[in-house]
Formats: sequence, structure tokens, C-alpha cells
Amino acid sequence: MDWAPAVRVTVDGTDMSAIFRQRLVSMQLTDTAGVQSDTVSIVLADGGPFGKLELPKTGAEIEVALGYGFSAQVVGLYVAEEIGASGPPDQVTIRGYSSPFGGTNGGKAPINDAKTRSWPDGLTVSAIVAKIAKEDGMQAAVSAEAGKVKPGHLDQIDESDMALLSRMARDNGLIFKPGGGKLVMVKAGESTSASGQKIPTVSLRPPQVSRWTLAVKRPEAVKKVVTKYRNLKTNTTEEVEMESPSATGGDGSYGDKLLAQVTTTRKVQTTYTSKETATAAADAAAKEAYRKSQQMDVDLPGRADLMAEGRLILSGFRPGVDREWLIAEVQHQMDSQGWRTRVQCELPPV
Repeated sequence: MDWAPAVRVTVDGTDMSAIFRQRLVSMQLTDTAGVQSDTVSIVLADGGPFGKLELPKTGAEIEVALGYGFSAQVVGLYVAEEIGASGPPDQVTIRGYSSPFGGTNGGKAPINDAKTRSWPDGLTVSAIVAKIAKEDGMQAAVSAEAGKVKPGHLDQIDESDMALLSRMARDNGLIFKPGGGKLVMVKAGESTSASGQKIPTVSLRPPQVSRWTLAVKRPEAVKKVVTKYRNLKTNTTEEVEMESPSATGGDGSYGDKLLAQVTTTRKVQTTYTSKETATAAADAAAKEAYRKSQQMDVDLPGRADLMAEGRLILSGFRPGVDREWLIAEVQHQMDSQGWRTRVQCELPPV
């Protein structure tokens, strides 16, 4: 038999699932790999046989679990940041983000406040994230590979912790995101969850999919990336070049063969403090451009086991589609038409 979709919602630790199920008009959740905050948007019926809702306060912590029948898997922890009411029909809208913009009822602090300080050379990513997480009332979730990276001297000048960690991740080939009350930092394509566990790979065949789209994008591909740094010994600005995997045929897949005559050179305008940091930034940018040169979208009935930074194996579709993909974003939509999931993918690292 087919099980009906199940949704479980807790607010500040209190199970509110019954109220949400009675009034749910729609719910949309977005899980991203990268600096964007995960989001939830919940629309509830206001009035009718159940009466008017008491509008919740911002700062509430909302945990959402999705599944079928009597089984539901947690897909996100969010902080209520926007509350609205509209009509007709009379409805209440709650929007939440995985990164708080103010204090929360669970004791988390905002990570978007501007700060000024310096982080000395020699510190590891693990040490930096741990300090910021402690200050902001969150937990550090740093993978072993990401944690041992040394990003070099960092100046945080009128810059939020969110912006600093995002910049540090971008320049060192890492993925940073706030999620589930944690500051998550992993290697790009490492496919590790906030708990430190490997995200299970999901395999799909055509009968399991509603719609799919493949896009091979030459404008996203580059031949090489050029960065620059200030050489303090010679008092000159020098350049570093890093070749993209697209220039050497990638992993030799069908899609790579379609990317003919990639000649673009991408120049990064930031001036880095050392040759080492400039080289790391060029390498990260070159690999990111390769990953985004082929993109895959898949629509299917709702599944909670599909997560950003996880791996998706498609087979039985067509050449160029049948391969392993890295999940960049997952969108869940639940409304009167049921529960649907959209997955946006890119190439895994070579």
C-alpha cells in the first residue's frame, strides 16, 4: 500500500505536529550546499473550525521531519525570522532560516553581526570554526579533512562571522553552511553530514523520476584561473595560474567530451596575502568552475534521504546523464498535491 506523507514539526522542543497537520496549506524547504542559509516557508490556514491562530514570535526554533506513514526523518532546524498574516483566504506564513538573525529561544546568537578582529597565521579551520561556534551558541561540525586546512592570516574588518567563514571556505575549496544549530565546514564533494557521518549515496532509475533535465554549460567552464598576491619581499604584485579540470578533459565522461574548445581565463580580483593562499584560492575556483559546467535537475516524489552534498547515481536514462552526481540543492514542496522533491546537481570533484 502507498503511505501518506508524514510531517512532524516541533517548536522550541514542543511537538506541534497535530496543529500543523490540521492547518497546513503548504510547506517549502530548501537544503543547499554552500553559504546560503537553508530555509523553510510554512503557510497555515487561519480561522475556520479551528479558530484564529496565535501568531508566533520570531526567534522560535523550528525542527521539521518528513517521511511516510509513521516514519519521519529530520530534514532541518530553522529559526523563525518572518511572521505574516494575509487574507482572504485567511492564512499565516512563517519563514525560517538555518542561520539566526537575532537571539533564539534556544540560546543561539546571530552570526550576521559585523565584527572587527584578526585571525593569525597558523590557525586551522577547525580552531577558527570552534571559536566562532562557541561565541554564537552553536556547535562546530568540521570534517577531519577540512579541519586541518590552514587558511593563513585573515582580517575580519566590519565583517560578520557568516561572511568570514563563507570567504574562508570559498578560498580553500571548502563548503560552509549553518544548519541544524551547527556551523558545518567540509571539503567540497566530501559528502559528509553535520553529524560527521558519510551521507548515503542514492541511486535512481527512470521509473522513480517525474522529470529530469541535463545542461552542459560552456560559459561556466574555464581553461584556467588566475589569482594574485602581494610579494612582501619584492614589494610587487605577482600572479598564480591554476588549470581547470575542463582543460584536461575532466574525468573523460560523455559530458566532458561535449565541452569543446574551452579557452576562458577567469581572473580573481582579490589580492591575497601570500603565494600559498593565492594558490589555494585559484585551485578552489578552478575546481568549482568544472563542477558547475554540467548540471542536472531531477523532480521526483518526496524523499527525505536526498541531502545537499550527498551523491546521486543515475542509470538507465541516456549518455551524459548516467553517472554519479554531487547534490548542490534539494527543495521539498508539500501541499494539497502531495510531497514533491527537486534535486539540483553538479559534477563531483575529479
